Amino acid sequence: MTSRYKDRQLRLADEIKKRDSDAFLSSSVVDMVYFTGFSGEGLIFYLPDEKPYIITDGRYIEEAMKLKDIKLVQVKPGDGYVKTFCMLIDKPISILCANNFPFKYAEYIRKNSPFKLYDGHDLASELRRTKSKEEISILKKAAEISCMIFYKVKEMLRPSITEKRVAAIIVSESFENADGISFEPIVAFGANSSVPHYKPQSVELKDKDIVLIDMGVKFLGYCGDITRTFIFNGENDLFSERYKLLSDARERAIKSISVGVALSVPEQILRESLGEEQRYFIHSLGHGLGLEIHEKPVLSSVNEVNNVKYFSEGDAFTVEPGLYYPGWGGIRIEDDFVIEDGVVKKITF
Repeated sequence: MTSRYKDRQLRLADEIKKRDSDAFLSSSVVDMVYFTGFSGEGLIFYLPDEKPYIITDGRYIEEAMKLKDIKLVQVKPGDGYVKTFCMLIDKPISILCANNFPFKYAEYIRKNSPFKLYDGHDLASELRRTKSKEEISILKKAAEISCMIFYKVKEMLRPSITEKRVAAIIVSESFENADGISFEPIVAFGANSSVPHYKPQSVELKDKDIVLIDMGVKFLGYCGDITRTFIFNGENDLFSERYKLLSDARERAIKSISVGVALSVPEQILRESLGEEQRYFIHSLGHGLGLEIHEKPVLSSVNEVNNVKYFSEGDAFTVEPGLYYPGWGGIRIEDDFVIEDGVVKKITF
């Protein structure tokens, strides 16, 4: 077993024991990748001090057989994952289920096994939050490639090119230079940029349009995520004024980030800096990055109201404030950051 997976499994074992439970169960592909390297469909079942079980079907057996130090269980035709799981052990044990474990799976297990299931809350996602040196190195590369593609695409913009065409170019470049996209790219021209999660249409680019591009690649499984907003072929005084307001407020927020600072603080500072314009900022300040595009930590002024959380070593996250004016357009500025050796580092450019 590589030290990468061994270390992760040991940390998982510690958390299982701290919660007075016997095992961990998940149907999440991300959890399977993180703890074993397996990227197919199925279940991961982990008992501390044992090799993790991977329960999967014939479609993924060839991939799974390449992995070392797992207990591979192939589902028989017609049995399904949970039926096979219920036949693994015949003694009552307490199991922590991962976030979003399917309700129908849990109901079947409760009715057909002696196992006691409990909500694992954010067990796996909290473990994935703290990035290793290796993970940070990969995230830096994902960020670098994302930026390189953005600047290449920006140079390709011409009047009459459509939002859909630009999005298609981003997708193509992402597969050419990395492992594909980390999410469907957002490309918005003109007033369309006021919709934070806009879906590209057949809208043609015109001189002096606002252009908002939100994109990222996947590299070795890890996600990049950047947003850039600018005026195409021209100037706009109101845009410049609003962009500067947002950029200055963002810089104040970023300067507040350090190990031990509450996750809610940067957004509070940003909103105070925006003054009355904060009413046009309609989402949280940022989110964690990793194997998923949205991970912990969550940077929000209403974050963890009853359970305050703090920035910590190994965090990887975005800072992406935006101002959105219906009928006029929007501005969002997004970069990726890591906390490495106690220092907050911007990894996009």
